[in-house]
Amino acid sequence: MSSTAARAMRHAFVSTASRYRWVRLTGELVRRDHEIVGTLLAAALAFRIFVWLLPCALIIAGLLGFGSSGGRTLSELARDTGLSPLTASLLENVGKQAEQSRMLAIGVGVGSLALASVALGRALDGVVNRVRPGACPRDATALVRAGRYSAVLLGTVAACLGGPLLRSVLHIPMVVLSIVMVAVFTLLGLPLLRAGQPGPSSALLPGAILFGLGLEALRTAAVQFLPGKLSRASELYGTLGVAAALLVWLMLMARFIVLAHVLNLLLLKQENPPRRSSDDNAP
Repeated sequence: MSSTAARAMRHAFVSTASRYRWVRLTGELVRRDHEIVGTLLAAALAFRIFVWLLPCALIIAGLLGFGSSGGRTLSELARDTGLSPLTASLLENVGKQAEQSRMLAIGVGVGSLALASVALGRALDGVVNRVRPGACPRDATALVRAGRYSAVLLGTVAACLGGPLLRSVLHIPMVVLSIVMVAVFTLLGLPLLRAGQPGPSSALLPGAILFGLGLEALRTAAVQFLPGKLSRASELYGTLGVAAALLVWLMLMARFIVLAHVLNLLLLKQENPPRRSSDDNAP
């Protein structure tokens, strides 16, 4: 009975996919993601992004150390602007250390950020090469891509932190803010998905839109639906709970990056199907 039901479901999917292109594309997306082990790729990428964020926190702590009340300012900022508990907790932890060893924090942070950016660039190139073998060569252009990836992540962090500030200052409705954030994340996704290959940006737009929609969904969930759970987790588990929640958030973000690359590749193959050679056409 189970095998009969499975065959019926498979037949129904094939029949629907033959009529609707988006159903066929979704099936191909899931299949290709399974082939490249997208979950493991996303996990490795999330870890690299997490390591990249650590020197960023050091640099922020050092810069805030030049003020007289970094911790109190960040605490008030988190409370007044309605930031998510995850972001607020991270800012408050940074603020507590802001006035201590500020020059050392900046120096170590800049050096560590350079090394972490190179490692992150290799991880993202590895994702692209897994999806599209040979797309990212290991040459001098790898450093250029690493710098571009880091700039995109810095822009993403700034957008996530600046969104609540913009809403609190201008009193923007939540729907309007979400539309603006999707547009910002989509624009950031274009250089993130470009793997050093020539071509119009329009070819990268579908994946960038997927990245923008997914990242905004994560941001909205962190702000609107998870405050109680994250605040209780922070009280129970302290910094470890905050780090675990951040890793989960980064894991989901990395999943959207992998899926965006796969989606762009599938659409490219549909627009430019492989041609048969003359030997293949010969009788």
